[in-house]
Amino acid sequence: MAANEIFNDLNLVLQLNQRIEAALECVGCSESREDAQFDHQRSTFLSVSSSDLPFHLQGDTNFNEASALAKRRALRFSEAVKTRIEFLWEVAGGKKRAEMAQRVRQQQREGDERTRRQSVHRTAAGSENKHLLPPIEALDEQDYVALMLLVFKVLRDDFVLEIAHKQIRCDWEVDSHHGNALSFEQFFAAVFELVDVWTCDVEEATYERFLHLLALRITRRVAVFMDGAELKLSLSDNFEPEVVVKSIPLRTVPRFVSVARVVAAIGVTTVGDLARADPRVVERNRIDFIHRNFGGVVPNSLSEMRKIGQDLQTLLEMFKSIALQFENINYVLDNNVLRRPPKNCSAGFIQPINTIYDLQTANADVVNALRSTFLIEKAISIERHTELPAIRNELIKFGADVEVAKLPDETVRDRYNALYDLLVLRDGESLKALAAVMLEQIKLELSKHGILVDDEEAVEEVYDGFFASVVTGTGNSIVQEAQRWMDGMVQGHKVTDYIQHDFCELKSIDEMTMKKKK
Repeated sequence: MAANEIFNDLNLVLQLNQRIEAALECVGCSESREDAQFDHQRSTFLSVSSSDLPFHLQGDTNFNEASALAKRRALRFSEAVKTRIEFLWEVAGGKKRAEMAQRVRQQQREGDERTRRQSVHRTAAGSENKHLLPPIEALDEQDYVALMLLVFKVLRDDFVLEIAHKQIRCDWEVDSHHGNALSFEQFFAAVFELVDVWTCDVEEATYERFLHLLALRITRRVAVFMDGAELKLSLSDNFEPEVVVKSIPLRTVPRFVSVARVVAAIGVTTVGDLARADPRVVERNRIDFIHRNFGGVVPNSLSEMRKIGQDLQTLLEMFKSIALQFENINYVLDNNVLRRPPKNCSAGFIQPINTIYDLQTANADVVNALRSTFLIEKAISIERHTELPAIRNELIKFGADVEVAKLPDETVRDRYNALYDLLVLRDGESLKALAAVMLEQIKLELSKHGILVDDEEAVEEVYDGFFASVVTGTGNSIVQEAQRWMDGMVQGHKVTDYIQHDFCELKSIDEMTMKKKK
């Protein structure tokens, strides 16, 4: 009975309907949420407003009182408000700056190619470019109109493009003082007046919130990856690494360069695409790629393929165990062995030798010293063993996997002889020369499969990815590797390493949605 009485109350029913409609709008369109609306669009304002005039024409005599005028004048000197307006100024002239940033970044990359030593990845230059580029001196009429059209559309529910154009061109004449360009001071005055008209009070927080929401509604952030591909995000996405990492192109990540060729036919182009891909589909494409590029060889036989430079990589792992003892501290060479120096001895510094490329470019004396130190510390026999028990024991000293010692006798002998030749018979110069040969062989092998690598330092990582995924991997392992890689990039805060530069730009007029009429 009580429930029926509720629906006999017409006012209560109308209020319920309004609440239901508001809730449905929040679900259907995120931009109609209360926290995504300007003050004059909020239900709290609409419920107390009795005027039929558009908000910007209503006016309020209270704002002309002395105290309100003083507050409005003070807000012109608010740093928070100025910062928000400066952002709009930068974005309005951002297209020209973005083009300039791209040119500057290209010059930086060309310089880095000649000097970089430690990493195959280029670091992001978004913040660097901001300081390198000259500041925006003025906006022209085209920049001004593009910005104000968007402002007009998000604020006015009576937006008509032709009328807006006419109004904005009239505003340009006033704001620019009939000039050909708009200075920042003129732009600030124009935007401040806009905020003044479209806010419901004269509090600093209100002005700042209005400008912040305006930026969210009319601008977006653009990340440019190493291959020129762009990711465009709303500012409300806050450029979260979890979002950006999914859009990194496969061909810009050395370990996924070869995978990019395998999955290109199914439209998988980014790391995120690969992490979400069906492993069965990836596996079918991997096998198809193998048949096309390996002369129809049976995929199972690929597991028997010997990885180019595998013994050298094992050698480098041996060196790391020794080099870590001396890394970032002084060292001296004493009879071709690395020693901690006495206090009165001048010392040097060990450059890390982590890759075949590093070995090729390393100091031969340091390579020889690492080799000698390893032989001494691990008690490696300088006489070649021929008996299997002794060979297996030497392999363990070398640091070879325990599984290697359990392989067939002939395989164990081959592995031991290869490592013995590298570590005992070769000196520093010989190892450097061998590293150069291995790199050329790797590049040749990659080129056979249509994979060209211009960056010498990236060659080994590209090949490692090729061997681990295309040659010995599966669709399931490839997808899982993409998932692990994304997690590692996010946790290690390395996502920006794959971004060439980023900037903010205006949205297109067609993207903008107008306030719905009630």
